[in-house]
Amino acid sequence: MRLIKTVSFIAVVGTATLLGGCATRESAEHAQASADLADSDAKAAHGAADRAQATADGATKTAQDATVLAQSANDKVDRLIADMQKRREAALHHRHHRRHVASNASNTCPPLQQKSELKKPKREAALQFGKAPDKTASN
Repeated sequence: MRLIKTVSFIAVVGTATLLGGCATRESAEHAQASADLADSDAKAAHGAADRAQATADGATKTAQDATVLAQSANDKVDRLIADMQKRREAALHHRHHRRHVASNASNTCPPLQQKSELKKPKREAALQFGKAPDKTASN
């Protein structure tokens, strides 16, 4: 009897397991529809990723072009600054040279010193010659 009970129990459990694993036609169609939808979504995601990559590639190209333009502008500014510095140095050298040439040609002080010596105040000039000035600040 124990053997019959055991065999019966195994038969019931086996039959339930076999029948529980069988899928109905509706569930198989539902599974196929879900798989088709997932495939469609994956293809759409792949297309979006391709578009995003193309946009990123375009942005990279634009950034590279901007970098080249910025470097070119920077080089131009550097050349301009160097040219301005050369001109400034040349102008200073030219002024310095003119001062020395004028000094050596007349054997006198450079022109700037001559001007300062000529511009004595009227009061000092008048006192030098023994005259009082016509007007003073207190008159």
